[in-house]
Amino acid sequence: MTVLLFFTAAAISFDAFFIGMAYTMRGIHITKRAKAAVFFVTYMGMLAVIAAGNLAVQFIPAHVFTILGGCMLVGIGISFLRRSFLKTEAKDYDFDHSKDIDWKEGFTLALAVAFDAIGAAFAFIGQKEAIIPLPIFAAVLHVLFLSVGIWLCNWQKKRQKKQLGEANMKHVSELLAGCLLCVIGMVRFFL
Repeated sequence: MTVLLFFTAAAISFDAFFIGMAYTMRGIHITKRAKAAVFFVTYMGMLAVIAAGNLAVQFIPAHVFTILGGCMLVGIGISFLRRSFLKTEAKDYDFDHSKDIDWKEGFTLALAVAFDAIGAAFAFIGQKEAIIPLPIFAAVLHVLFLSVGIWLCNWQKKRQKKQLGEANMKHVSELLAGCLLCVIGMVRFFL
C-alpha cells in the first residue's frame, strides 16, 4: 500500500516539476514562502478530503469512494495526457509582474498545483492507512519536484548550454504522469 501511495503522490507532483522549470525559464523566482504555501495547501487539502471521506464512510460504503476515486484518478490521468498533446501554456501566477511569486501569489499557485492531489485523495477514502502518509508524500513531493525543476533550470543556465526544451519536458512529464495516474486509477478497482 505504501508503494502505491508513493507512486500516486509522485504522479500528481509532476505538474509542480514543470511549473518550477517554466517559471525559472521565464526568470520568475518562486520564494520559500510560496513553496511553503504549496506544501500547506497540498497537505491540508488532501488530509481534509481523506478525513471527511472517512467520516462519510459511516453512511456510504467505502467501495463507492474507491470506485469514484479510481474514476477520478483515470480522469486526471486523461486530462494530463490531453494537456501533453495540446501543448497548453502554464498559467502565470505572477500577478504583479514583479518576477517574484510572493506568498499571496504562492497561495493561488498552490491551489492550482494541489487541485489534482486533492482529487486523487478520493481514491483513498475509507483506507485509514492512507490518512497520514499520502498527504505527507504528496506535499513533500510537490515541493521537491518544484525545487528540482527550479534547480535544473538554474543549473542549465549556469552551464550556458542550449536551453532545455520546455515543451519537450512538459510533454514527457505530462505523458508519464497521465499514464501513471490512469494505471493507478485502474488498479484501485481491483484492490
